[in-house]
This record gives sequence, C-alpha cells and structure tokens, in this order.
Amino acid sequence: MVLILLGALSFQLFTGLFTDDDILFSGPLASSADQDTVRWMSSWHKRFFDWILILVGLHLLAIAVHKFFGEGLVKAMFTGRKSIHDSAVDQHKLLPAPTAFPWVRFGITVIIAATCVGLIFYR
Repeated sequence: MVLILLGALSFQLFTGLFTDDDILFSGPLASSADQDTVRWMSSWHKRFFDWILILVGLHLLAIAVHKFFGEGLVKAMFTGRKSIHDSAVDQHKLLPAPTAFPWVRFGITVIIAATCVGLIFYR
C-alpha cells in the first residue's frame, strides 16, 4: 500500500507540474508544454485527487481492521519495530532482529536524497 500511495502521489505531483487553471495558478512547467498537454494534465490532476482520497481511506480502513484483529500497526509505523506474536514466524527466524540503528543505510539514503535534490533544484 505504501508503494501504491507513493506512486499515486508521484503521479499527482507530475501532473501538477503541467497544470493551469486559467485564473490564478499555473504549474512551473505549463509554459513549456502545448495547450493540449496542459489541458490533459490538468484534467487528470483534478480527477485523480478523488482516487487519492479513496486510497487513503482504504489504507486507514486496513489499519483499523488490523487493529480490530489485535495487530497494532500504528506504533510499528512510528518506531520501526513490531512485536511478533506469531509462533510460525518465531520458529522460522526469517530475518534476524535489528540490534542497532542502521547508520550505514541511513547515510546512503541521505546522500542519495541530497544528490537528487541537488540535481533537480541546483542544476
């Protein structure tokens, strides 16, 4: 669901770059596209917002259903840790429990994000 929501928001962001409401707001790339493209992107941008609301509602419903069945996911979303009560998962030991904060992965992620921001905004 996270990937679907990120994809939906990315699509909304991309179409918003080319929108023009002919009154007040014009997307930063609207002047570089022809009018047919701007109209098409604007219509998708307006229409797709309702789908994003539906996806968010489904996401919240899924969290509520999991909570109803005794699986607290909200705390795990914030802490990054989830208590495992399922004996089948405990027996198989699919992944070892993290013992410390993954500083190397965090550093690599920060470097990639900073590079992307630099390439997009300071080029």
